[in-house]
Amino acid sequence: MPSRCVVLLYHGMPKEVTGRFAKQLDILGQGATPVAADCRVPLQPLGDYVAVTFDDGLISFVDNALPELQRRRIPVTLFVVVGRLGAVPAWTRYSSETTWTSASSVPTGERMLTAEELKRLKGKVLIGSHSLTHARLADLDADKLEEEVEGSRRQLERIMGEDVTLFSFPYGAFSQEVLNHCHGYR
Repeated sequence: MPSRCVVLLYHGMPKEVTGRFAKQLDILGQGATPVAADCRVPLQPLGDYVAVTFDDGLISFVDNALPELQRRRIPVTLFVVVGRLGAVPAWTRYSSETTWTSASSVPTGERMLTAEELKRLKGKVLIGSHSLTHARLADLDADKLEEEVEGSRRQLERIMGEDVTLFSFPYGAFSQEVLNHCHGYR
């Protein structure tokens, strides 16, 4: 019987749910072996494994999730929307009474990491691309798709100073053409 590996995908981690997240991690540790998303070693037959990932690059990942993961020595991959670093995430919905004019005025956990904050994660977190702007990749023409996929890789590699080999599809949506453009990623 083959081994099984589940990938858990999170986004932000507001402070008020950090306790529940910590309990989830404790339960995970009882039933599965945590592995990195780029795990390349053969997994033991009959083993249960889990890879923990976060999409987008929200500051709440660093503030609230990462300490819990590090405390338990659970490897994690952060998939970053590199073209939105330091910005308010466009896909986040805010109440009509609230307007934020810059990333610095957004409450903690509701803004994207800056390039400098991302650099500080080197060696602590595996970094992958989540595209340039979080576009629906299957809806783009070939030039825009190339920019989203390869442009994001080039920018992340420039920021991190290392190869970026992992990609997470925005909205989980892709097509055969999108897969073809992701050549070189794993």
